[in-house]
Formats: sequence, structure tokens, C-alpha cells
Amino acid sequence: MIALCNGSDVNRCGEIIISAGGLAVTGASTQTTRDGKMTVPLEPVNGVYVVPGVLNGVMNLKFIVDTGAADVSIPSDIVASLLGSGFLAQSDFLGERMYRLADGTTRPKQTFRIRSLKVGNVVIENLIGSVAPEKAPLLLGQSFLGRLKSWSLDSTAHVLIIE
Repeated sequence: MIALCNGSDVNRCGEIIISAGGLAVTGASTQTTRDGKMTVPLEPVNGVYVVPGVLNGVMNLKFIVDTGAADVSIPSDIVASLLGSGFLAQSDFLGERMYRLADGTTRPKQTFRIRSLKVGNVVIENLIGSVAPEKAPLLLGQSFLGRLKSWSLDSTAHVLIIE
């Protein structure tokens, strides 16, 4: 397996890493279809799809795939846990930004830099997250999805397809 990894970080072998707009393939062990696209299993929960992800390399979470969300949204209790454990720093906070909610209202939300978010074998680095109220659902928004070359949902096979 080590022979298949690029670079010295064998813990990240098999991941596709996207940082600041670039794309680097760090290994060959991804789930791919015949046309080279990656599929990530989705779990239908109460009428929405959730996808497992790893936040900042340490926290396994389930995100609702929300194509209408501008950014990845993380509840304040999870943000506080990341801060308390040192996996998020005060220097990662970027200030407030106004967000338009699904009901049409606007609200300010604190924003912060997510160091990495892994879904399947794709890792997006250095993306924007917003702080949601405590116990709110985690949303996989456009700050992640928009950095992919392409993506789609297959509701019959229950997968997120990433290219």
C-alpha cells in the first residue's frame, strides 16, 4: 500500500485532495465507476440524504447534502468541541456574513475556515464554514460542492457521484 501513496503522508493514501483550487491524487484506492467517477453511499434519513464526512481530519459526522446552502454549516456545539480539543483555533474565525435562509429571511452567521473536509476519498482543504445554532443539522453546501469538478445524486442507487 505504501508504494501506491504519493508523498510522505501514508495516512492520506487513496485520497483526492483539493486545496486552493488545485487537484492532487494521492493514491489509487478510491471507489470508482467505469467512467472514472467516484461514488459515495448516501443514507436517506427523514426525506433527505446524508453523507458521512470527516471534519478537520478528526471528527466523523453525517452531513445533509444541501445544494441550496452557500457554505458547509456546522452547529455551534460541534464548533465548540473542535475549539476545545485544539482542532479549530480562534485564528480560523473569519467574522460574520449575512445568509439568506430557505424562508427568505437573512441572518448573520459567524464564519470560519475549515481546514479539511473529507467525503468519500475526496478531501477539500481550506473552505468556508458557517456556525449554525446548537443541535442544528450539518449541511454540506456549495463551499464544498462548488469546489468539485462535477457531482450529482443518484436517488435510485443512493449515491453521491463525484468527478
